[in-house]
Amino acid sequence: KAKFAEVISVGNSFKTTVSLCMDDLGTNVGCSAGSNGVPAADTAPTNVFSMTVTDGVITIVSTVSVEGDAIDFIITPTTNSGSVTWAQTGSCLAKGWCK
Repeated sequence: KAKFAEVISVGNSFKTTVSLCMDDLGTNVGCSAGSNGVPAADTAPTNVFSMTVTDGVITIVSTVSVEGDAIDFIITPTTNSGSVTWAQTGSCLAKGWCK
């Protein structure tokens, strides 16, 4: 679980730039890694196997596994009255590693 904290940190670090992109474009469409102010996906951290940011949805697959299954963390933005909120999903929920 401690190693997975790095995965959550990387995901959360992208939320600000995705939120700014969504504010600029008025939509999440186009807020993807490497475009419209969203940085390229960060796979340098030790515990990150792969990462994508597509239309605002941040998906990270961890190198941390349980019984051979890689644990993923998915953060999905929604806009309501100009405010961006984030829903967390992925296999990390079942493990209790993310909220």
